[in-house]
Amino acid sequence: KVNDEKPVKFLMDTGASCNVISMQILRNVFHENNINLSKSNSILRTYDKTAIRPLGKINVLCSRGGLKNEL
Repeated sequence: KVNDEKPVKFLMDTGASCNVISMQILRNVFHENNINLSKSNSILRTYDKTAIRPLGKINVLCSRGGLKNEL
């Protein structure tokens, strides 16, 4: 669950330095069109070394099986 309310199915890559979610899914989770993202200076690289610039970053409270963590 995200923010203790909405279940979201996704695969978390525990070996990655970050996890990525689409803006469409993020808007659906928060029920808002205007999501307040922090600026990100990161450049993400895919397996084939293609560069992707994220729209921003956000920390969310996630829970699973009674454990909670801000990610």
